[in-house]
Amino acid sequence: MPSSSSPSGNAYIVRIFISTRFHGKPPLPNPELKLRIEKWKSQCIAVRKFGGYANDDDINKEIEALLTTLNNQSITIQDTDSYIIANYNASSHNTTQRLNEVWINVSGIGTQC
Repeated sequence: MPSSSSPSGNAYIVRIFISTRFHGKPPLPNPELKLRIEKWKSQCIAVRKFGGYANDDDINKEIEALLTTLNNQSITIQDTDSYIIANYNASSHNTTQRLNEVWINVSGIGTQC
């Protein structure tokens, strides 16, 4: 479940991936929740995965490591103040079994970005 954020901590958006089998006719959210369906356009992202619970200190450490890796290559980072955290496990999963990712929009990777 990706969530977007900025280092200032002012904006969080929770997103849930819907399988391709629902494309064209996704399940409708409960109207009381005031959710909206948003289709993402194609984009290029750099990803760094990490385990455990995604707390603020770990997220910041992983973002810095991803930025360092990208700065050592010929890749353009679209916005260093914007990133996405993807959490793939329920909170009940064991710490060692958890998978998280930090995503940053980039360009300059091949001809499609």
